[in-house]
Amino acid sequence: MRGANPERLFFLGYFLLQELVVLGLNTPRWADSPTYLHLSLTGAASRLPTVPLFYKLFPTDDLRVAAQVVLAALAWWMLALCASRLVIDRRVQIVVRVVLLMLGLVPAVTNWNSIILSESVAVSLTALLIAAWMAFVQHPGWVRLALALAVTLFWTLARQPNVLFGLGITLAGLVALAVGKMRVNLRTVSAIGLLVISAIGLLEIHRNESVSKAALGDIVQLRILPNPQWTAWFVAHGMPYSPTVANYSGQEFRYVDERGSPFVTWIYAHGRRTYFRFILTHPRYTLVGPLPYFSGEEASDHHMNASIYRPYLQPNPTPSILSPTVNYGRHREVLPSVIENLLFEQGQIGDVFALGVAAIGLALLTVRRSGSDARFAVPAVAVLLAIPEGYILWLSGGETTGELDRLSIVTAVSLRIGLWVMLAVAVDRLMVQRRVDRSLPVQPA
Repeated sequence: MRGANPERLFFLGYFLLQELVVLGLNTPRWADSPTYLHLSLTGAASRLPTVPLFYKLFPTDDLRVAAQVVLAALAWWMLALCASRLVIDRRVQIVVRVVLLMLGLVPAVTNWNSIILSESVAVSLTALLIAAWMAFVQHPGWVRLALALAVTLFWTLARQPNVLFGLGITLAGLVALAVGKMRVNLRTVSAIGLLVISAIGLLEIHRNESVSKAALGDIVQLRILPNPQWTAWFVAHGMPYSPTVANYSGQEFRYVDERGSPFVTWIYAHGRRTYFRFILTHPRYTLVGPLPYFSGEEASDHHMNASIYRPYLQPNPTPSILSPTVNYGRHREVLPSVIENLLFEQGQIGDVFALGVAAIGLALLTVRRSGSDARFAVPAVAVLLAIPEGYILWLSGGETTGELDRLSIVTAVSLRIGLWVMLAVAVDRLMVQRRVDRSLPVQPA
């Protein structure tokens, strides 16, 4: 095609691959899908506004799925482009770009694009978030800063957990800006913008606590009540207890059916504050309890899935935060299985472990040899926040909600993006340094 822009043709091909994943498949809905169709900026809806706003722009499910595919294709394309521009070596540019584009095509990512839930938009915005901040750090400017803050705002208001994850981003950003070398006015506006976005997010989840209170009810009934010592502690701190409440042990929190009972009233009025005290005074629960859920566990003949609440959504005995196994939506696989397992092995952490050893090891090696590099900043934040994000997910409900795998997908995706970009930058530094060393004249003995 004469005069065709190769970049546009490549993007068209990538978009067609993203479209092929869901083309012609019926759009599935889940029980909570309708909750994402109610938009409120004042806390009147049960969901934060980003996804409902996105769905308001497209009035039918078919259009929503089409829009999710377009957003996914654009987000992963921009991420791959920004990551490739971080590195100098042409071979590294090609490899990191191809890897990230393929990561956007693995089933753990693409299956969400065919379903009416928040995860498709949240995952796509995660890719855009990392891309926007990498572009800003690499070439600071007002336009890039405005884009980065806008994406951060929409990403923060995509899901309740993102608000808490965003606190980590704000803290990391403030630290990086404090020690950075960009212009003072850019640093100041960046810091203020991050603080304002976190404040908006906290205000939004404070206005509507229906989701968090339901999760708290599940925590009490599925974790606390089955443990006599923990139950005694909660009772000593005001939790109503009776034979009826004792029967709730191990059952899903039926906050709608039981509304008005002393137990549910206490959950709504005092449960969160009491649970925070429990977290602070029970370090084993807080620090050790989440650990098995980072890696997950495969089922065996003697230990199958024992989840009481939605076991079909948590297919393994122990769900995995870092490698969630979820296929809520219908999809086709467009990558060879060997590549899919290399990029995102669902239910297993072998891919993350190997990639982490290589990326972090080489990054530390290059820092030791050549000093720090600002290109590591954004991907390193994505990697380092994975652990506290995992703790947040477990402590705020985790497997008791029956959907830890679903809740973990943003963390799992951002971790892999961060590791691949760190590896690319580290390899690029080593290859560039090798070329420099070869070009230096040999000194006479």
